[in-house]
Amino acid sequence: MDLYIIFMSLLRMIVPGVPQNNGTTVPSSPIPGLPICIYAQKVCPNPDVTFYLYTTEHPEPRLLDLNYPDNITSSLFMMDSPFKLLLHGYGENYTLTANSVLRSVYLSSGNYNVIVASYGALVPDGCYIHGTINLPVIANCTAQLIDFLVKKMKVPLQNIHVIGFSLGAQVAGQAGNFMTVGKLKRITDLTCSHFRAPMYFAESITTQTGFWGYQCSQKMHAIAFPFLCDYDYNAIMGEYANSSARGIYRVDTNGKSPYAIGKHRISPLNELH
Repeated sequence: MDLYIIFMSLLRMIVPGVPQNNGTTVPSSPIPGLPICIYAQKVCPNPDVTFYLYTTEHPEPRLLDLNYPDNITSSLFMMDSPFKLLLHGYGENYTLTANSVLRSVYLSSGNYNVIVASYGALVPDGCYIHGTINLPVIANCTAQLIDFLVKKMKVPLQNIHVIGFSLGAQVAGQAGNFMTVGKLKRITDLTCSHFRAPMYFAESITTQTGFWGYQCSQKMHAIAFPFLCDYDYNAIMGEYANSSARGIYRVDTNGKSPYAIGKHRISPLNELH
C-alpha cells in the first residue's frame, strides 16, 4: 500500500499541469476518478487551510477566518478553558477519524475550546508527495492562528495543546518554525499504533483506569524486549501525561475497547522466575 501511494504520487508529479488563474498549477489526474493533486498557494491565510471552533457551550462548528479577524471575538471562546488544536492526517479532512473522535470526547467530558484544522484538498489520497511538499504552508497558517490567539485574544500559550495525527503531527512540529509568540508547550504525536492511536488517546481523556507506561532505556527494549524495562518506574500517559516525565515508555493495552489496563504490579523480570 505504501509503495502504491508513492508510485501514484510520483506519477502525478510528471503529468502535465493545468495553469490556474491564481498562478498555481494543478496536475491532471493520471487515472480518471482519482483526486487531483495540487500545490498549495504560498500565502496565509490560505483558502485551502481553514479552522473551525467547537466549544462545550457551542458545539456547532464556527469558522475562524483570519481574513476577517475583527469577526473573531472573545464571545466565541470559553476563555478560561483549555484550547485543543487538532491536525488531521493524510487523506482526511476535519470531519474524519481522529478529529471527530477526539472532538466528541473533549466536548462531552468537560469545558474545552476545540479547534480543528481542515486542509484535505492539500493532502488527498494518492497525493502523498504533494502533501509533504504542502506541509510548510499548512504549518505556517497554523502558526498564524496560534499567534493570533496569543497576541489578539490573549490566550496563554501554555493553554494551547496541539494534537497531530499522522501527517498532522508533522504539521504540529513544523508550526514552531513559523510562530512568533514563543514555543508550543505541548504537542501530542498520535502515530504510535497509528489508526488505533486516536482511540487510545480519546479513551485516556475519560478513563479511570489509566494508560500507564513503564520506562525503557532503549526503543528496541520497549518494542521487543519489555522484560529489560523498569516496571517500577511508572508514568501516566495520554491526556494527563506528566509534563516532567522524560525518556521512552512502553504502554500495554487490551486488544479491544476499553484499552486501558492500569498500572503493572509485577515486573517482567519477576515474571521470568
